[in-house]
Amino acid sequence: MTRRSPCRRSRRAGQFGGSGRGGCRAGPERPCGSAGGRGWTEAACAELRAFAEAHDLPVGTAFRRQDLLDNRSASYAGDIGLSIDPALAKRIEDADLLLVIGAQLGEIVTDGKSTLGKLQDDSGKLSK
Repeated sequence: MTRRSPCRRSRRAGQFGGSGRGGCRAGPERPCGSAGGRGWTEAACAELRAFAEAHDLPVGTAFRRQDLLDNRSASYAGDIGLSIDPALAKRIEDADLLLVIGAQLGEIVTDGKSTLGKLQDDSGKLSK
């Protein structure tokens, strides 16, 4: 099995492009996703895969959640954990859009980087 590099540039990254609302004029050039947390159903995993592949979005899976995205998927970028691939860590650090689905931005996922910990959650509160 050939493993694809988590550092490839997205061919269709512009599909995330904005409609001009909120000053967003163009889509990200280096998007990256992270999936984690509990409660995922088979259907939700299938939808994650379909979304990621449709948008050419590389997705890393959180610590102990490697089964959320089929490792054979073109969008699977690796696992985000204690021994993260340095190329994936760089991809996440350089991302201009980080789509985090279900994962908490804790020490293992962020590798202690405070910049990722100052994002708003869906309730509008700043996370730690």
